[in-house]
Amino acid sequence: MIRISINGEEKNVDEIHENWIHNTVRELHAQGTSVCVIIRIIEGDVNLALPVGDCKTSPGRAPEPNSHTKDVLAYWRRMKVSELPINTGKIVAFLKQMKKL
Repeated sequence: MIRISINGEEKNVDEIHENWIHNTVRELHAQGTSVCVIIRIIEGDVNLALPVGDCKTSPGRAPEPNSHTKDVLAYWRRMKVSELPINTGKIVAFLKQMKKL
């Protein structure tokens, strides 16, 4: 399962069109609202929540990631998805790749 949440509105990635991501983030920015995008990936032995933007995260100690999780995190870093300002094109490209898991 791959889900995306934008400021709390969460949807299954298979149920959305990429324009929903682009338009929602653009509209929130235009309103002057801070934006938090969280991508949740629960596939096989991968269980991640990856934040982008102004997300309030609580510090905690995560377990050592397995090899599949490390691969996803390496791709996340390589694509620089979490860099600011939010780049919805990078988010969409990352999601398309994750659908192939």
